[in-house]
Amino acid sequence: MKIARGALALSLFAFGSVLNAAKPVKSTGNDDCLTCHADKDAKRSDGRSVLVPKQKFDASVHGQAGVACVDCHTDLAAAKDFPHAARVKKVDCAACHDGAPASHPFHPDLARAAANKTRPEVSCADCHGSHEITPAKDPGFAFSPSRQAEACGSCHDDVKTHFLASEHGKALARKAPSAPTCLGCHKSKVTAGSGLDLAVLKRGQEQLCLFCHVKNKAVRDQVSSSATFIAAYEHSVHGAALLRGDARAPTCVDCHGAHDARHGFDLSSPVNKMHVQQVCAKCHVSEDHSFSASVHGAALRKGNKDAPACTDCHGEHSILSPKDPKSPVASKNVSARVCTPCHGS
Repeated sequence: MKIARGALALSLFAFGSVLNAAKPVKSTGNDDCLTCHADKDAKRSDGRSVLVPKQKFDASVHGQAGVACVDCHTDLAAAKDFPHAARVKKVDCAACHDGAPASHPFHPDLARAAANKTRPEVSCADCHGSHEITPAKDPGFAFSPSRQAEACGSCHDDVKTHFLASEHGKALARKAPSAPTCLGCHKSKVTAGSGLDLAVLKRGQEQLCLFCHVKNKAVRDQVSSSATFIAAYEHSVHGAALLRGDARAPTCVDCHGAHDARHGFDLSSPVNKMHVQQVCAKCHVSEDHSFSASVHGAALRKGNKDAPACTDCHGEHSILSPKDPKSPVASKNVSARVCTPCHGS
């Protein structure tokens, strides 16, 4: 059977079109991207460099895992024209790391954004970087324990200053065993931004402090206060009130400060004898007025260290209600246990 030449040509063209249509389109590879992004002189229209050092990317956690550029920059996966548009879609890290909000309680905005399907205020790249992401267990990771204060301080500079001057910060600087780090504390929900009920939040703060200072032997061996003394808070009038769900009850943070924790004998400590009245006055306003007008309060304001402060009479962690028969200021005890030690003559 003869086929006209024109019909044969048309048939061959159609067959070739079918073959071409069946042939898969080559996806964009890293080498295609590096054609421009490996050039140290390549810049955006606004003058910013677009350099992505291949060696550093290959050594990154993504490079080692074989992640391709277009696995993150998904809008460029089927790009046909290069260079691509000046504006590309922001990378959605949660597309792969959907567990990040739960594992980053110190940035509760991540969880809120995930729940509301909005973009969080804090960017993953702000902390982890973009193309040179270091594995979290790598000593060079910016948020490794010894580097956390500086890394977190890049945003929280005021907090960093207070923390480094505190006993916790000093312990971290001298590499003391079990010294607290930013993430060591903030991996728990201990800030107002966590969205917890205030009483629940305070209970969490208390448990965090007691976990180290009472249950961790490495910490107990380094501090001057005994575990019994510290744990006494739970049985005090303050601890009992918190256990009942009273959000007004003070916790360790309310008295000692969050990032400013210092020894009681440190003159800059809020619980130092010469300052502790100001801490107690936050809750006990009328008692503060009465004490300030007393001979004891006047002597203390003059700097007389022999004058009694609130804690000299009421105790520190083990403060009990005046109605409690075991309280040093209970009516049957106050003369012998509080007044006599100073006024024995």
